[in-house]
Amino acid sequence: EAEATGGGGGGGGVSSPEVLEAVASELYAYFQLEEPLAPLREGWAAADPKRLAPIAAALPGLRVLRQEPVECLFSFIISSNNNISRITLILNRIRAAYGRPLLTIPAAVGGSAGGEGSSGAIAEALEAEAGAEAGIVEPWEPGADRTKAGAHKGKSPAREPKKPPKKAAGAVTSAEANPGGTSQSSATSQRAINAAGGTMTASAASGAQRFFEFPTIEALAAASEDELRALGLGYRARFVRETATALLAQQPSPAVPKAAPRSGESPGATLEGQRVEAGPVEVTSGGVEVTSGGDNVGLALGLPSGDAAAGEAAGEAAGRAWLMGLRDPRAFTREEVQGELMNFVGVGQKVADCVALFSLDRADIIPVDTHVWRIACRDLDPSLIQAKSLTPAVYAHVGDLFRAKFPPVLPGHRCFAGWAHSLLFAAELSKFSVLLPIELQQEMSDFKEAERRRNAEAKQAAKDAKDAKDAKVSLKSPAKSPANAS
Repeated sequence: EAEATGGGGGGGGVSSPEVLEAVASELYAYFQLEEPLAPLREGWAAADPKRLAPIAAALPGLRVLRQEPVECLFSFIISSNNNISRITLILNRIRAAYGRPLLTIPAAVGGSAGGEGSSGAIAEALEAEAGAEAGIVEPWEPGADRTKAGAHKGKSPAREPKKPPKKAAGAVTSAEANPGGTSQSSATSQRAINAAGGTMTASAASGAQRFFEFPTIEALAAASEDELRALGLGYRARFVRETATALLAQQPSPAVPKAAPRSGESPGATLEGQRVEAGPVEVTSGGVEVTSGGDNVGLALGLPSGDAAAGEAAGEAAGRAWLMGLRDPRAFTREEVQGELMNFVGVGQKVADCVALFSLDRADIIPVDTHVWRIACRDLDPSLIQAKSLTPAVYAHVGDLFRAKFPPVLPGHRCFAGWAHSLLFAAELSKFSVLLPIELQQEMSDFKEAERRRNAEAKQAAKDAKDAKDAKVSLKSPAKSPANAS
């Protein structure tokens, strides 16, 4: 569609065939389309006809994404003890402050609901961003000040509204790029604008949507804790800085073989953590194979070029390669992947398992939170209700229960219990639960109510026991006489 609306078919622009093919290949891998859902869902439904079968029917097409590991790791560190709206806001602020600008969509286009002419306008915006035309965004400066010298020393940014205006995922409005507002003179607020491409333009101030790449590991390691706190990270600011620093120090093991590309991927075409060089393009049964011989794709997609690319590659390669290496099941077991990730500050069992499931191809991993615990107690092992805390042993037991319930659907096939778990997890969220059959909604609601009553009763019993113990101690204590008191 972009090719048809402007830009033509040659010259390596955004709408050139090689770029479109590379992006299509990347999206194919990102959505893990090499794994058809139908046989998986049929197998899961047969294993759990009472619950998963109606959920799968009500939520068709829901699948696990294959995210970029670095972005996934830091996103889940930030997600700790946070809600989805605030996580999204913080990640947008981080992108605006430290990420490379990718695209600006004028307010008229961003605000439209796919109206006539919007595709052509977006294509024009893409072309403009690829060339970094004046008036939309200034060229990215890889040497921009992102050190402690620009640390925020003032007040924290104003609390975000409870119901922010809707916008495309990953887009940053002028208010988020400058969370302190026009009256905020803090260094961090100004740096957020500078890092995003220079002085705030009239189009950005009028509500244009700006998209930014997730920051490099080096950029996050160089950020000061004060800066990150000013963007809303709170105590997680230290976790982000220390994890980034530790990740840069990682070295891929020479004993780890390079993981073979999964079906639907081509090493030459993928954009995940790699620079795509445009050149002769050959469409094969496995996807798109891009050979060396040019720089058109990299420029069209806004990837760094020349010295900037070389500098970034030198600083990022080791950490990114180490994380990517965790994808290889021949080199790391499920437990080893979890252990390696938990070595980072701010990464516990659940965060490690989320990163493994959503970015490291570990489809059999089960992250356990409140929702998953409820599912396990209700559907898999009611005796878990008696557990007083989620110890490592209990956590592992929950994962084993899911893997036993949803084994590989075909002989020799991978176990996708983590995908089945994600489908059940989604059904617990209000956004999706309203789509379920009424009787299933009622059953889930009744269980939650019973769970609340049990928790309230347990809390009251603990309070009563404490009060009884305090009263008993008080009776045993000798009363003070006037003489003793003096």
